This record gives sequence, structure tokens and C-alpha cells, in this order.
Amino acid sequence: MPRDAAGNYTLPPGINPVVPGTDIEADWANPTLEDVANALSDSLSRTGSGGMLVPFKFADGAIGAPSITWTNQPQSGWYRAATDDFRYVINGVDILQLQMTAVTIKKPLTVNGSVTTPTGTLISDVDATAVAITYAVALG
Repeated sequence: MPRDAAGNYTLPPGINPVVPGTDIEADWANPTLEDVANALSDSLSRTGSGGMLVPFKFADGAIGAPSITWTNQPQSGWYRAATDDFRYVINGVDILQLQMTAVTIKKPLTVNGSVTTPTGTLISDVDATAVAITYAVALG
């Protein structure tokens, strides 16, 4: 029996559970073990063996509990704040916001080198405490 919509696996009905004190017979073992093998084959490997065959869907998450995170830093990662609003958070603080109309960096940005704008303007050797570069970008 495959997993249900929540991912829960149950043994095939009718021949399970096995009654204590009975012999293990092919009529029970073969279908049960085949079913278990199929369910295990449909599981995502923790070591990276095999890949996803369909898109991997994440929960939305939240600023304090991002849905895409790391084992050793679970308070940092990606979450979906709203429709078309994706955020990267570090230690519970929004750092980067991606929307259809804008990309917002919410902390100071340090650029080592120069910046070329979409119109080809080169910005280099900036001697100021803040520089604002604003361009309308059409995303399609």
C-alpha cells in the first residue's frame, strides 16, 4: 500500500498484522516485503542517492522558522513571507527580500570592486556613506 497524502505508510491490509505464534509463509512475506521495498524506493535518500522526480515543495516557513535551513543554524534560511515575497533570514533577521518588482537588501552592502548598471554606467571609487541605485526591471 503506498503512502497516504500525508506521507504515512501502512502495511498491506488483509495479511497484516501477523498473528504471534504463526509460521512466516510466502503468502504473507512476499507481498508485505515487496510493498515495504516499494515504499522505501519511493523515499528520498538522506545521503543523496537518487534524485527528486518531481518538484520539491516546501512549507512557507516564517522569519523565526525558515522552511529551508541548515542543521547547525536552523534560525537562518529561506521562507515565503507572502505571495511573490521570498526572504532570506540570518539569525531571525530579514537580510534579503525578493519580489516581482524589487530585490531589497536590508543591511549595508559592501562591494569589493565596481558596479556596472543596466545602462552601462560604471560606478567605482565611491566616496560616500550610501549610494542608491534604482532601476525598473521588467520580469517576465
